[in-house]
This record gives sequence, C-alpha cells and structure tokens, in this order.
Amino acid sequence: MRALRFSSQAGIMHSLLLEETWDAFPLAKAEIRSSFSLTLDGHLICDFYTAEEWEKLEAAGYRCLPYGRLRKICLETISGKRAPGYFKFVFLAPPALVSQLLDQAGNGMRSEDVDALAMNLTYRDGSLRLTTGTSCRIFSMDKSLDQVWDHWVCEFLSKNHLDWSELV
Repeated sequence: MRALRFSSQAGIMHSLLLEETWDAFPLAKAEIRSSFSLTLDGHLICDFYTAEEWEKLEAAGYRCLPYGRLRKICLETISGKRAPGYFKFVFLAPPALVSQLLDQAGNGMRSEDVDALAMNLTYRDGSLRLTTGTSCRIFSMDKSLDQVWDHWVCEFLSKNHLDWSELV
C-alpha cells in the first residue's frame, strides 16, 4: 500500500472530471459531500441485464461500471464556486490489467484469487490523497502483487502528468 499526495489539485481534478484519464477504471464507489451528499455504488446489478449480457460481463470479469459512464454525474455534483467538503472515489483495476499485473508479479496467483486492486482517491480538509490497496481471496505472505500494483499506479499518474509525492 502506498499513500500519495498531489502537488496540483487543479490538475488531478481536471483529469478526474473533464478528461478521460480515469474513465476505463471500474468505479466501486463514489461519495461526494457538497451542498448535499451523493453516494454512488458502481457495482453492476444482475437483474438489469439480459442473461446473455450478464454472461459477457461475468466472462470479462467486470463487477462495476467504468467511471466514464458515471463521470458526468460526478462533474455535476462537484462543479460550482466552492470545493466539496469531502469526496472519495474507489477505482478498481480493470480485469485485463489485473491479469497483466499477475503475470508481472509471477507469484502463481490467478485472477480469481484477486478480489480487487484499488485506488482510493480522497479529498478531505483541503488535502487530496490517493492510497493503493490490494484485496485477495486467498492468504499469501508474498507481496509481489502489491509492489507491482503500486509501481503501476505511480507510472500511471506520472504518465498522465499528475505530480505526486509519497506521504510518510
């Protein structure tokens, strides 16, 4: 797990709300408190889809909507003259990325062993932070997946010109 802070809140907010930077990440949850409170649960609801559609989603490993399908709602909630008092977004690694990172980790784990590779983006008390995390369905002392995920997240942020520093 890594905890990071951003030198430019404007840059990260622009990428979050106005660009496609985060759109491919499944959004497990978003909570925004501004003039009202909004909580979004991005988990897919089986009953909404046809059996065929649901089978395709399951086969692809998706459990949550991509953030790009929810970004407009978040933009409308956060936009205004005042910054929100608080928000938290829980982004997950897409299934294909999980497989890729497992290959890099080389620890013998399979995609079905991984519950989530998460990025938690939180704004509170004027500070914007991102923490990484891994959740596995099996116990392992091996931390290679955590390390590969943390490295990937830092590369993703840097590649998208989102300047960050490590919190100590």
